[in-house]
Amino acid sequence: MLVVGIDPHKDSHTAAALDTSTGQMLGEITIAATPRGYRELLEWLECFTACQIAVENARGLGRHLAAWLGGQGFAICDVSTTEVRAQRLARRGGRNKNDTNDALAAALAAATGSGYRLTGDEHGEIAALLTEEREALNAELTAKRNRLHAYLRVLRPGGAPTGASVEDFANLLKGVKATTSVVAETKRLARNLLAELRRLARALEANRQRMSDLTEQTRTGLTAIDGIAVVSAVAIMGAVGDAGRFPNQDHLAAFAGAAPKQIASGSSDRHRLDRRGDYRLKRAIHLAAMTQARMKNGPGRVYYLKKREEGKTHREALRCLKRQLVKVIWRTLREDSRRRETLTLAA
Repeated sequence: MLVVGIDPHKDSHTAAALDTSTGQMLGEITIAATPRGYRELLEWLECFTACQIAVENARGLGRHLAAWLGGQGFAICDVSTTEVRAQRLARRGGRNKNDTNDALAAALAAATGSGYRLTGDEHGEIAALLTEEREALNAELTAKRNRLHAYLRVLRPGGAPTGASVEDFANLLKGVKATTSVVAETKRLARNLLAELRRLARALEANRQRMSDLTEQTRTGLTAIDGIAVVSAVAIMGAVGDAGRFPNQDHLAAFAGAAPKQIASGSSDRHRLDRRGDYRLKRAIHLAAMTQARMKNGPGRVYYLKKREEGKTHREALRCLKRQLVKVIWRTLREDSRRRETLTLAA
């Protein structure tokens, strides 16, 4: 079996061809991360027939290269950086940390079944982009609101109340008289910020509408889960991507930081959630768990109260609820994937 492993970087990519039956490296090449470099890589790959390509961190630094090679008809396998390191350390003579050894380790990981074959999940990519855009818009909105609050504390006694809306800001500014040049300039800056807040509000509404369209287009069942609205559903879709890359729900729980982690020392033995994991997925699950724990007569509330009656604290019961939510999300994503495959075959 011939596997080409690629160690991607921002400015360059190193590829190494490995004959997995003999463990012999058949060739290597380092290219610049440019269109010309991509063409050089394609010409080099033509020397090998029926090869599989393994890209380290294909959802990160190798994202563009993996997508481009996939468009050229190659089968792409995504290998995590953790697996690459493990394979490099286990490989004889591969303990030296360099690009060639990392590329060979990626190829070996793919050959042993440690990687995941990319399927070109466009919906997941779009969901991730929309989630990133919403986070950036919210961050910008918060920063401009804080500046406007600071200006209003200069323009009027007490400034603006906490949680003031855009219209509240506008009404407060109307009542400010430009008695001095400093007040006039501060008011002008505040009005500019007010216009920016309106622009950001429109952008956020457009972003939410695009998210709503995406959930309808994919017909995902995530929005049917209590506590998961459109924004959280899209965040989950973007973080998980193709659910098939997780062999089972336990792997998804670990990725989401919802798998209990034992903390034992002496007579103390307890569990807590792993602080690692995808933060967007962790946030969506946390919001859903908090919502379900507060809903009256809902299954999540019943489960939460059951755990409290067993003597668990609020945090422990919430942790158990999050783990159950991962199971539901896992089943839902798998059903969504199967449904899309059925529709594709029918078309």
